[in-house]
Amino acid sequence: KLESGDIQLRWQRRDRLVHGWVDGTEIPNSEGPTDFEVQMFVAGALVASWNCNQPSILITGSEISGLSIVPNTAFEFRIVHVGRFAKSPPLVLPIIWQP
Repeated sequence: KLESGDIQLRWQRRDRLVHGWVDGTEIPNSEGPTDFEVQMFVAGALVASWNCNQPSILITGSEISGLSIVPNTAFEFRIVHVGRFAKSPPLVLPIIWQP
């Protein structure tokens, strides 16, 4: 969470077709375009979703407030990589909203 009340999410994209990892070296993307679905859930219910083409997203505090999220609400972000043939299992990030 940033001082402005915004939330900056960043994650590491990993290619499902490349199994090795060499430190200090970029692994080529063998899956084509990199697209992600970012979904926000409160009490198991989907309340918002975003699409992005990079492994990060900025969600403004006003966007979250506009969803009627009150302080100290527990919610989670689920981030899914949309690959050429399938979607990845979600990366789940739990958050407690404290603007």
